[in-house]
Amino acid sequence: MQGPLTDDQRARQETLQRTRDELRRESANPLINLTRIETLKSYMQNFAQPTRTYDKTTMESYEAACFAYDNHVRRTLLHNHRNKQFQAELCSPLRSMPFVLDRYELMELLSTASATTCGVELWKAVDRSTKSLVTLKVSLNLDLLRLEYAAFKSLRFASIVATLPGDGIVSVPTHDGQSVYLFPLEHMHHDLQSVLYTAPGGRLAPFEAREIIFRLCQAIQFLHDEEKVAHCDLRPSHVLIASPPNLDVRLTSVQSIQNRRDTVYHVTSRDLLAMPSRRVMYLSPESFRHWTPSRDTNVETTTNACADIWAIGILLYEMLYGQHPFCDGVLDLVPADKVAYGMLLSSYGLKAGPTLSFPARPDNIHDDAKDFIRQCLAPSAANRPNALALIVHSYLT
Repeated sequence: MQGPLTDDQRARQETLQRTRDELRRESANPLINLTRIETLKSYMQNFAQPTRTYDKTTMESYEAACFAYDNHVRRTLLHNHRNKQFQAELCSPLRSMPFVLDRYELMELLSTASATTCGVELWKAVDRSTKSLVTLKVSLNLDLLRLEYAAFKSLRFASIVATLPGDGIVSVPTHDGQSVYLFPLEHMHHDLQSVLYTAPGGRLAPFEAREIIFRLCQAIQFLHDEEKVAHCDLRPSHVLIASPPNLDVRLTSVQSIQNRRDTVYHVTSRDLLAMPSRRVMYLSPESFRHWTPSRDTNVETTTNACADIWAIGILLYEMLYGQHPFCDGVLDLVPADKVAYGMLLSSYGLKAGPTLSFPARPDNIHDDAKDFIRQCLAPSAANRPNALALIVHSYLT
């Protein structure tokens, strides 16, 4: 068991408690109902009737209102996300342990999704021996954490969030007599989803988006060509970014990694309804291949590596334009929208659905970036480049 706190530890604990009190006040408001916000969006969209002609001033006012609405939705989503994080922190087995192993000072719970879906929590902490920030993987399930640790350890050179030197997994007794298990990882300051929520219009500066995609392609190329695996769950929340000016990029969620040559799993409607919206939005068309009848009896076999390339194209489109190319992409998809999205992508993969298009604004997106996205989002997986070809694409060179 841990010994009594020193005066320094007690002072730092009081400071941390004040910070948590501020977070509690900030998160005290209930989750905001996004249905009312969506109704506002529908009203604003109906404002621009195609049968009417509007003067320049009116259209500029409409565009400004749409931009303000979009930012309001993103702030709302970020508020709800932080609210859920805080509620999960209150239920954590570490909630009453500001110091762990007399070494790590817990700051905040970073991941609520991991805590609820696979029994592993992700904590931001200060390593008092090195005076640096770290991330702690924590679980009550030792076997589950061993699997996570093995994956992180084996992929430490693959731009995956790396394990830190130490004794591996350690056991920590809690005040209620249980034991939790943890191991430390290097700390990255932000995940891409949070960055997009806070960016004006959900867009990054073109040079930032380019740098992130370049580093992401390097990571995926290493996984595909050196480790012979595919990530299989690329989405903004699984792309971690260090603070500028470095813009260093790491991948997380290694439990999704599979053999790169394995065939993409064909999603059923039941699978789809059980998936988080953000997972659905990055699935490739091949995942829905059997949703739409096809006259082609030689349906191509698509590998996990091709699906990773598709997700890279979606990520770049979102970073540059602030929206998903095939759906609203800001609000979570309701069940009916998930099914509709699956049907749309299935048709797109058979070249029978909507074509890929680019918004008129922002108007500073280079043609090379658009070509890069088109190649990644080719309807046929056979026409998508591999990760190495993306690295030498004119957009990144």
